[in-house]
Amino acid sequence: MVAESVLSMRDSVGPDGWQDVGQAAGYSWRVTSAPYAVPAGGTDTPSLHEVGIVVSWQDGTTAKSIEFRTLMPERKPVPAPQGVVR
Repeated sequence: MVAESVLSMRDSVGPDGWQDVGQAAGYSWRVTSAPYAVPAGGTDTPSLHEVGIVVSWQDGTTAKSIEFRTLMPERKPVPAPQGVVR
């Protein structure tokens, strides 16, 4: 549930990736991402990032963790309105 909650914070990953850490209800979590190579395609092929979430917790004196991996689309830059120079 912790990993699902973290993933629900975003629906895409920025071009620079996603790196984040946090804690919730006695669990620690860490998010990392890296570009994911997709076969060459047309302009409709989205850029993807492989996102890894590691959830860690203490079970008595034993440290435990589990890792989840998924793919998320890269957020496309928002085009500037016509007439606006960036």
